[in-house]
Amino acid sequence: MEKNVKETLARRAVAVSLVVLTMIYVVALIYFETQNHFLSQIFDHPPVFITMAAMAFFSWLLRYFRWHWLLSKAGEKFVFFTGLLAYLSGFAYTATPGKVGELIRIRYFHRMGVTVQQTITAFFWERALDVFVIFLLALPITYKYGFLWHSLVFVGLIVLGLTAIALFPQCWRKSIHLLRRIRLTILARLARKLLRGLFGVRHWLHVKTVFVSLLLGIVAWTIIAVSFLYLLHVLGVAVQLEDIGIYPLAMLIGAASFIPGGVGSTEAVITMALLADGLSWDLAAFSAVIIRVANLWTAVGVGGIAMLYLENRVESFKK
Repeated sequence: MEKNVKETLARRAVAVSLVVLTMIYVVALIYFETQNHFLSQIFDHPPVFITMAAMAFFSWLLRYFRWHWLLSKAGEKFVFFTGLLAYLSGFAYTATPGKVGELIRIRYFHRMGVTVQQTITAFFWERALDVFVIFLLALPITYKYGFLWHSLVFVGLIVLGLTAIALFPQCWRKSIHLLRRIRLTILARLARKLLRGLFGVRHWLHVKTVFVSLLLGIVAWTIIAVSFLYLLHVLGVAVQLEDIGIYPLAMLIGAASFIPGGVGSTEAVITMALLADGLSWDLAAFSAVIIRVANLWTAVGVGGIAMLYLENRVESFKK
């Protein structure tokens, strides 16, 4: 009973925060429309939002193919379409620190017979791969603005750290024991969850599996990066090939900020990068808001619909 109450309160807190963030974006869009009529400029090209949403959905689909393939290699079997809905449901909580809210997938994959351990493992594997892929896409712009080594150190520490934990779990267990002894129980619990998530990664640390996972990730995130260039083109901005790294760099810094969904930090990086390219402040900020609406908030909306559908299902999901 107490657990259900806590879950309800947590969901309400997330819902309230999402409503507040949505209102901020709405106010920002109203401001830009009254000042410069940028929205009218986009509406002169009706397919823009549809095209960007379609590109985002295709990107999510590729990432789900990767997720399904990895779990299949781990011996997990579930209905493909229901699994897609369970995967998309995680996007309802994507505006959380480190996107850990996406672990809501555990609830639905567990109903389909997938172990909690395996879902957590797939989640951390996906996060590690995506950070590396986004770094690769951001390379042109990090080199241009002198952030290359900073980004390399950040990504390198994450990838090497996660790999080390997966290969040498005994060292991590000792660290957890030490945290408990000095009564840092919250950190100990977080470390234990991380260990649980990474323990099963070892059977995916093969050349073929890593290559296919990275390839699907590169294609998926390249589509998102290209959608940003498409938006700039519609707004009349002359884009260069190296600009494909602007959105990935913003996402990377947004993740490093550990702000829920990178809200604010991601938009700030996009705006500053476009200002450096000579755009006006209004156009740069508007571009940042629109790309986030088309990706982050579309994902939250789709995830919410998928979650509501799954919550209303009574029958077993297991194949």
